[in-house]
Amino acid sequence: MTKLVLLSGGLDSAVLLHKEMRDGSHLKTLSINYGQRHSKELESAASIAKHALVHHQVVDLPGLRDVMRGSSLTDEEGSVVVPNRNMILISIAIAHGISNGCRAVCFGAHRDDQRTFSDCRPKFFQNLRWVVSPFSLETPFIHRSKSYIVKLGKELGVPMEKTWTCYGGGKLHCGVCPACTGRIAAFREAGGDDPVEYEDD
Repeated sequence: MTKLVLLSGGLDSAVLLHKEMRDGSHLKTLSINYGQRHSKELESAASIAKHALVHHQVVDLPGLRDVMRGSSLTDEEGSVVVPNRNMILISIAIAHGISNGCRAVCFGAHRDDQRTFSDCRPKFFQNLRWVVSPFSLETPFIHRSKSYIVKLGKELGVPMEKTWTCYGGGKLHCGVCPACTGRIAAFREAGGDDPVEYEDD
């Protein structure tokens, strides 16, 4: 069965890709340009897919930024919550997957995301699975912590130095946005050094 990994370029989706590779899945990857300020993640996604030797495609929909305003991911100010982002991105991924012979979309949501993002909670995916059935939506990290993902990434040899987590639009990880602080905490809990460079290093 061919699966499509929604590859953001971040740590979670990179580890998910390598987990699926280890499990023997036939894979394709997809990234979506929705006009995010942290578009460097798209470069990271392409680099990760190339390293993994899997087919990668980017869907360019920067106009989505105009319908998902109000977040610091799309605007200079705002909360980190992008309105209905996962519903939109996963829907695009499912359409792309069906059109390209895939039977499942794999998404890297994890337990720590659920405190902030309602569209990362088990109930959200449970309802979405009912809608898209018989197509499969897989979220293998949904009950796992980000530190678990870091540990698994180390075991699998994921090139975590290629990943991009920061919500800011800078050249380096800012180290202070919620995404960066969550990543730093996960590496601290998992043990070992984070291989990416931060502005405050």
